[in-house]
Amino acid sequence: MSEIEISASDRAKLLSFSEEELMANIALHDASAAAQFGIAGVANGGFATKAEMMGEMHAAGLWSDVVAKGKAIFHKLWNEAKNLVCGTYDQLAKSGDLEKVLTLLAGLLVTQLGWPNPLALLVVKAAMKHGLEQMCSVSAMPV
Repeated sequence: MSEIEISASDRAKLLSFSEEELMANIALHDASAAAQFGIAGVANGGFATKAEMMGEMHAAGLWSDVVAKGKAIFHKLWNEAKNLVCGTYDQLAKSGDLEKVLTLLAGLLVTQLGWPNPLALLVVKAAMKHGLEQMCSVSAMPV
């Protein structure tokens, strides 16, 4: 299993994101969602904070809609990723290095499901924010 490389600035952003920022970034990494809202996606593959996104979205009153779309996309993607992530998480969690767990699990999604690096990182981080043990043990996902 290979670890995803992530720049120090993107790592800092990703680790500091609120749930809303994670969901909005997931939406921005989906071309159809970005087109639906008429906003620019994340062309460079990086991440954007709420402050960086708010100019474009706030003016159009889109923030809550983009976050809601990101949640819907996350639920769909989590259904695809859950078995891979949960099947591997227990082995990795013993290391205690959550940043390494994040990048290794995301790397697994990239290699096994063909997801782009940023999207894999966002989905794993969102699942970790909800609590991977809980996400892996229950069929119902947080709203």
